[in-house]
Amino acid sequence: MMVEIAASRDRVFSFMTSPEHVKQWQPDVVESIPLTKGCVQLGTRWRVTVEEFGRRFDVETSVVECVLNARLVFETRAPTADVQVDYRFFAHGPNTRVELATTLKPRDPGSALL
Repeated sequence: MMVEIAASRDRVFSFMTSPEHVKQWQPDVVESIPLTKGCVQLGTRWRVTVEEFGRRFDVETSVVECVLNARLVFETRAPTADVQVDYRFFAHGPNTRVELATTLKPRDPGSALL
């Protein structure tokens, strides 16, 4: 998945790493509680309440890679699967192209996820 945003790479990266903005770019997030102190960086963790498809559940999310203005990778432990979301940020003229890749690892490959 790819999206182009009319803002510089540093502004987009800063927005996505500011905890107060998480609900604006993650609409499924109901609540996000930091488990670590300080700014978003490698090892930062949150307990997050998510609502998807009418179900509400808690997950733990952590930053597993963080390269300033270039890459941000989250791992989330959900009830039925672990999910890794990899954001890559590219300058595209005055804009920023954000590419997203998601890896889903079911806890029980034989069970339904939804």
